[in-house]
Amino acid sequence: FYLTTKMPNPHYLPEVCIKVTIINFTVTIKGLEDQLLGDVVRKERPDLEEAKDRLVVSISNDKKQLKDLEDKILKLLKESEGNILDDEVLINTLNNSKLTSGMISGRVKEAEETEKNINETRETYRPAATRGSILYFVVADLALIGPMYQYSLTFFMKLFNTCIDNSDKSDDLEQRLTNLMDYTTLFMFNNVCRGLFEEHKMLFSFLVCTSILRATETIEPREWNAFLRGCPLTFEPGEKVVDWLSDAQWKNIKYLETDLSSSLEGFTEAMKSSSDAFKSWAESEFPFESKLPGDWDEKISPFVKLAMVKVFKEEKAVASAQEYVGVELGKSFTEAPPWTLDDVFPDTNSRTPIIFILSTGADPTAMLQRFATKKGWTPGE
Repeated sequence: FYLTTKMPNPHYLPEVCIKVTIINFTVTIKGLEDQLLGDVVRKERPDLEEAKDRLVVSISNDKKQLKDLEDKILKLLKESEGNILDDEVLINTLNNSKLTSGMISGRVKEAEETEKNINETRETYRPAATRGSILYFVVADLALIGPMYQYSLTFFMKLFNTCIDNSDKSDDLEQRLTNLMDYTTLFMFNNVCRGLFEEHKMLFSFLVCTSILRATETIEPREWNAFLRGCPLTFEPGEKVVDWLSDAQWKNIKYLETDLSSSLEGFTEAMKSSSDAFKSWAESEFPFESKLPGDWDEKISPFVKLAMVKVFKEEKAVASAQEYVGVELGKSFTEAPPWTLDDVFPDTNSRTPIIFILSTGADPTAMLQRFATKKGWTPGE
């Protein structure tokens, strides 16, 4: 009797748990990373993946043979009667087993050493698999915005393998990995954006950008938490040193300085000594693009500057986030490109339809007709 649920973390009472076996099939970041690593190596170094598969089978068979020898010897010892030294069958079996086990043990040791070397080589391709895993979980989290944004793992794996095939090749491994990661990131962004409402595309690009940078620790956890949650209620900022800041702004900027002291140490003192210059920056139309007074632009990261914009001028945070994505990932990620049916058609087949969700007044008939004419289709096909 099997029961399934789509709930990610179902809770059952203890008396239920002791009566059933609960299996969690949810993919994890690390698990998906290992799957994608296999796909990358299988395409980039098929010899390596085939050798690994053969070794796994060989090691398994040799270990099974050793276990069978041990079981056979134990069985003969158990069934032996009288003096063991008089049992010729047992003595011969022990001699043969010693020789065989020595050979097998040597093979197992050699195979395990070879497997270790293969795994070390495979690990050089892990950055590409890590990038793919990060992107999948960003895409999967879109379902939290709306139930329509649900993408299957099978669909994602298909796109990822397409990226491996289509990205620029290079004999230099570092360059090849860079090409693959850049192509995969942009390809996934463009592909997923086709199915998002305009109001959600900027959020998606920001999540892609920050997830990649958080994984590489370019954005530290404390910086991310400060950006999302702001100042805790219990934080005491001390006396305000500039009168043009509101109490909430002062509290948050003092918290940023305290929590991110490695890059913002002395910031409030600088504000006190150059109050007018900082006020002019805070009131500018484009604070993220404008240069901070002094050399603070060189001292802080773009993300810390974005967090400061959120404190000083929250209404500019969304526009600044778009600029931030452009700085970190490039202008290609700040606006979703226009698409045509030529872009969509390769992703579909007789079992994967294209679904248009039309807003009031939209009519895709002309586009469909142009596409049909281009393909040379006649009405009815």
